[in-house]
Amino acid sequence: APQLIRSTVYAIPMDRQVLRHSLPMGLLCTPLNIASAEYVPRHKVLPDGELQEWRDAQRIPLVSQQVVPKCRHCHAYANLYWGQDGICNFCQTRNSSLQLVGFTTKYGTVEYEVGGPYITRKTPVQPVFLYALDATCPNLPLYIPMLCNVGNSMAQHYQRQGAGRLAPRIATCLVGSFGIVLCTLETNGSISLAVMSDVTEQPFSPLPLGQWTFDMSSNQSLQQWEMLTNQLWNAWQPFVKELDQKSPYGPNGFSLSCGGAALAFMADALADTGGRATLLTWRRPNFGVGAIRDREQMNTSNYTSEKTERTLYTPLQIQKDLKDKVDVNSATFYKELGGTCVKNRVCIDILVHTPPTVVPFLDLGTLGELCRITSGRIKWIRSRCWKEQLQAELQRSALAFVGRDAVFKVRCSEGLQVKSYLSCTAPGVTVENGIAESPELEMTCVDPTTCIAVDLEHRVGGIRKDAQIVYFQSALLYTTSAGERRVRVSTLALGTTKEPTTVFRSADFCAITTLMTRKTITNLWQPISDVEIPLQEARVDVTMQCIDILSNYRRYTSAHALPIGQLILPDRLQLLPLYCMSLLKSVMLRSSLPKRGSGVRVVKPSPTADERAYGLFFGSSVIPALAMLLVHPHVFPILHLQDGDGEWQIPEYSLASSEIEKAAAHAYIQLPAPVNPSITCLEDNGVYLIDDGFTIFVYLGKDVPEDVSGPLLIKDVDGNYAVSNDSAFGKQIRRLIWQMQTFCAVGEGSESCLRPTVAPVEVVLGDENHNKDPLEEKVMTLMVDDSSSTEHDYIDFLVQIHKSVRSKTQDS
Repeated sequence: APQLIRSTVYAIPMDRQVLRHSLPMGLLCTPLNIASAEYVPRHKVLPDGELQEWRDAQRIPLVSQQVVPKCRHCHAYANLYWGQDGICNFCQTRNSSLQLVGFTTKYGTVEYEVGGPYITRKTPVQPVFLYALDATCPNLPLYIPMLCNVGNSMAQHYQRQGAGRLAPRIATCLVGSFGIVLCTLETNGSISLAVMSDVTEQPFSPLPLGQWTFDMSSNQSLQQWEMLTNQLWNAWQPFVKELDQKSPYGPNGFSLSCGGAALAFMADALADTGGRATLLTWRRPNFGVGAIRDREQMNTSNYTSEKTERTLYTPLQIQKDLKDKVDVNSATFYKELGGTCVKNRVCIDILVHTPPTVVPFLDLGTLGELCRITSGRIKWIRSRCWKEQLQAELQRSALAFVGRDAVFKVRCSEGLQVKSYLSCTAPGVTVENGIAESPELEMTCVDPTTCIAVDLEHRVGGIRKDAQIVYFQSALLYTTSAGERRVRVSTLALGTTKEPTTVFRSADFCAITTLMTRKTITNLWQPISDVEIPLQEARVDVTMQCIDILSNYRRYTSAHALPIGQLILPDRLQLLPLYCMSLLKSVMLRSSLPKRGSGVRVVKPSPTADERAYGLFFGSSVIPALAMLLVHPHVFPILHLQDGDGEWQIPEYSLASSEIEKAAAHAYIQLPAPVNPSITCLEDNGVYLIDDGFTIFVYLGKDVPEDVSGPLLIKDVDGNYAVSNDSAFGKQIRRLIWQMQTFCAVGEGSESCLRPTVAPVEVVLGDENHNKDPLEEKVMTLMVDDSSSTEHDYIDFLVQIHKSVRSKTQDS
């Protein structure tokens, strides 16, 4: 299924020469994107609030077999392409003694329940969820009820699952310069506090995990969790008030955030069980172990040189030649913490909640690298309507379909091999297995959005000349929520070719752009200290990749006979130049300051180092379905909707014949026709939905009349604009937003939302006066089809590409 394993090309070049003359060769693997047969997802919430069960047209079958069928020579798993008498399709070895059951030879993806050498821990990783709250957060009292809701959702989700599932446990703690406060509930219902005061040397858990965590499979324990969270704020008040007092380390405790100590504490608490540790904070750790120096200091001069800017957005863990002692200590701390967490199977999430305005340096690069290596996520919550987003993010990580303690590997047919997993972008740690064996990827956990890029290459001599088909097999070893050890095996068969023309005809645009994004970020983050202008080199490299691909198409296919004055684009890659131009203008690669002499004055860099690091983090894990959206936004005009727009469309399910058709035959809200992301397409009296993959903006032009904005907008309890649910127009727009938020590529099964984060809705009012909405500037940067102070518009970019392709073709 394309949801599980996807190739950049579906006709594999026979040798290196054909590869050089065509397209990059790689795989994009999302091994858990389809749920196991027994998993029961949480309810789907429809636009009107109604709950509905997900309809799964596809599930992965579980094969019941005592001995997992593998080739005795190359160790590839048996699959539907094995020949008669058990001939391995990877190495042609005969395995006549193996007995294969029906599922193995019928489906491209199957699961086996395994034991013995597949079990790497004495006890399986436990679903323990720890939440550390930064005591200096301005919204601390509002976070506590959210954690109470998470516990309730865990309990409800557990009840929906089958028997045998491991019981989830939850706990929270408060962290500040006073130490780390643990809370337990006495038999009389009162709270008992334990304080671990060491935040500057070696934080540790003073209590056994079972004494301060709550079992969400028990109704009694759930009630205790609710009682605890109802009393937490009052119990924490003395510690929060203590922060107001003068501190020997600073003006007062509110200026000191001990996020590093909180992460080390949770890692120690989960050392024996494994689990998930979440830090909820609003700034970088600046005190205690793991303190990070403010390298930016909100000084624009740090952005005038790409070499100095690189030190701001690049994780400290991968920087070389660090000079400052604090930076060296920080890099060592987070590198060692990441290694410890991977060893103990502790997954780290960091939620950073800040105002939408300019904030001090967060160092999302360093914090994000810790999350990446532990297979976690970093989320930056900065929406004005942040409550719904933060609650949804907390529940999403707690209730997702996941596999823990995972090992991933890809096998290839003779003549091909795995070059790398692009280690700077892969979740987890890559383990090399020598020259002959493919490397393995060890991950703390895997979820449906975990996408692994596999860079492929030919072995010396290439593919056998008589080989008409080659095979790729991904194997994911993981632990289920019931503690069972399983191997999920997906096998892909692709034809071979000696003709570059055939390779171009088989191209997968989304997979190619995803691999290009991952490779660009890998090159950008390579720990090379002598690269003076890494961003500029990355931008040049993206442009050259586009030129090389189009030049190959012009030189080595039938396009060479067409007039040289035309820019000829492959049928499957019509949008490649648009993607490359948009990538150059994205927060990942665009310049933070305008070129000197451009006449453009700026108050602050755009993007900031944190904005770039955040974009790079999600660009490094982007899936094929979202690669284009993250650099080229969707813009939908919604003032004058056509018939059917914003309404339910229900296909005739009975007419679907194949599994893919059945998976796609689900009800959906029809979206309007999009327009180009250009200022010329935004009318002053128009209303638009603008989606950049992270946020959905409702943008109203400055001349939108009151009779349109009145029924569309209301103000919420915090005074922020939101889309009304009281008018017919507002309900129609809310249905459109719901469809965009639940975007999925193929089907609607098992919460298959592909977005990297929960997308908040921001209402932006266009205005040329002094009360201009600060988010309007953000919306304008999304108009990537237009020119900027550093980049061409799309037409000029095409002209530039055409000149380069023409020159390269003529030189050859």
